[in-house]
Amino acid sequence: MHLINLVSRLANDLATFEHEAANGEIASAVSCYQNDHGCTQEEAIAAVEGIIQSSCQELEWELFKSIAVVPECYRRGIINIARTSCFVYKRGDSYSLADDDEYATLLKDYLFCPIQ
Repeated sequence: MHLINLVSRLANDLATFEHEAANGEIASAVSCYQNDHGCTQEEAIAAVEGIIQSSCQELEWELFKSIAVVPECYRRGIINIARTSCFVYKRGDSYSLADDDEYATLLKDYLFCPIQ
């Protein structure tokens, strides 16, 4: 659960940090990384993306190690939660994309239409 929450939170921060900073909210993963490491915004974004990537790899490894004790349906559900978070926040968040019909259709297809 820690890894799923980490991936979801960081994916959200990458999608919303500019909008939140414009509204006066300065506590995001990107701004915190910038302050801690004294780097540019682009370097901080790349570092947060790297943390997301390594967390997804660690999650997959943990799920692989649990094959003998965790049923397949649970393992697939767990990894799909992290993948869905990354997908949902790829182009922004639900508030800033509320009027994006193309994205809404894509998201509905992703969630409700079976792969053929």
